[in-house]
Order: sequence, then C-alpha cells, then structure tokens
Amino acid sequence: MGDRTRSRGYHKKSRQGCTKCKNKHLKCDEQGPPCANCRVRNLECDYGLQTGAVPSPPEPSIDPESYALVHNTSSILDNLSTMFSLLQGTTSIYRLARTWLLDGPFGTFIRSNDSMQTEDLNPSAKAVFERLKAIRDEEYAALSSSAASALDAVRTHEVTTAAIQSLESCFGIRYDDKMVVCFRWLAKLDEEFAQRVRNREPVALLITMHWAILLDGLSQDKWWAKSSGKALVAEISRILAPCKPEWLPIMSSAHREVDLPPLVTT
Repeated sequence: MGDRTRSRGYHKKSRQGCTKCKNKHLKCDEQGPPCANCRVRNLECDYGLQTGAVPSPPEPSIDPESYALVHNTSSILDNLSTMFSLLQGTTSIYRLARTWLLDGPFGTFIRSNDSMQTEDLNPSAKAVFERLKAIRDEEYAALSSSAASALDAVRTHEVTTAAIQSLESCFGIRYDDKMVVCFRWLAKLDEEFAQRVRNREPVALLITMHWAILLDGLSQDKWWAKSSGKALVAEISRILAPCKPEWLPIMSSAHREVDLPPLVTT
C-alpha cells in the first residue's frame, strides 16, 4: 500500500478570552462579560487590557421568566427531581474523588465549611420544625403498626430525620452566599428521600415545601430562581391540601414565608 500523508487540521487559537478562563485554561466563549464559564461559576468576569481586543457585542437581554427554574410547561417537582439526581451524582463523585471535588465548583455545596456560622432559630421557625418532627413520628407509628412494614418504618424514620435535621441546620446558617446554603440541603440528601419526593409521598413533600422557603430567598439575586420558591410551595399545597387537611396550618405558615395567601382552614 502506498504511503499516506495525514494532514493535521488547522486550529486557530484565540487570545481574546477573559482573565478567569485564561488562568484556568478553559475555552472562553468571549461573549462577556460575563462569559458562560464565569456565569455558571458565579465569578467576576473581566477581560483585562488586551492588545487589539475587539469589544464583545452586548449580551442579549434575557427574560427571567422564560428561563427560570419553573417553566409553565412542566412541573417544578419534576424539574427538582432532575436537580436531585445531578447533585446526588455529585456526592457520589465526592466520595471517590474528594480532593479534586473540593476544589471544584460543587465542593462548597457538600463540604463542611468553617466560615458558615450558625445561630438559634427564632421561636416561630422552631415551632415549625417541632411540628415537622411530630408529623414524622406520626408517620413512623402508622408504618410500624404493621409487622410487614416494620423494617421499612425504621428506615423511613431515619431518612426523614436526616432530611429534617439537615434543613433545620440550613435555616440556622448565616453565610454570605445564600445559594450555597440553599443547595447544600439538596446535595446532602439521601437518595431514598429524593425517591420519596418523586413518589409524591406526603411527609417528604411537606419537608420539601419548607426547603422552598430557602429557594424563594434567592429570587431577588438569581434570575433563574425567580418565583421558583413560590411555585414549589403552591404546587405541593395543591397535592397535599385535599388529602392532608390537618396539615393546613403548617402549610399556611410556609405560604406566609413566601408571600402567598394562607390556605383556608375549615
């Protein structure tokens, strides 16, 4: 066979990327500031003084409601399920590659951070969490009454307890980046609890409704979170109110926290 000469394709290397992408050796889309990489990582994007640099075109305006976490055509619980899966995958990687992951963008969501100061909850918040724990115990009593489900009752109680304690801790954290505090709860959840949310199990949904209060706290600073917390509270209320009327008072307290009208109790 005759000799074949393989030609190598020409690749033009741009030097107009932002400073952060250059330092991290990442391919910059040069559409900033901020560029896509800095936007995802919530970094301050700058292009420095670049000789011969061509100014980037202005970033197109974005309608937050068109790109928010909640879309009119889908359930926020379904979208949340996807987020659960992504963050659960991240924690699995964390166990395998702890050192590498702690230096990455998701590390702050799942590691212990000494700069996160905690404080006591106010009496109203304490009362809410005490009620959540009482509802957890009621669920355990109902499940354990059957010998066939006794083991499941123990495991369900453990998973639910961990979810409540983790959420209570997040409410007590005082940290500058609210997004880290909010998604810390999702990242630390047990996969079994995530599955209970997917299955629309009432207790898991009620706990998730109260996480939505933290999500609502991001609506002023994060365009993608606009109205997401309110929508999640409202969607869960529509599911629980018909089957759990005894929970209307605690659901109404969540409504008030996100500036939604309280539910009507009978």
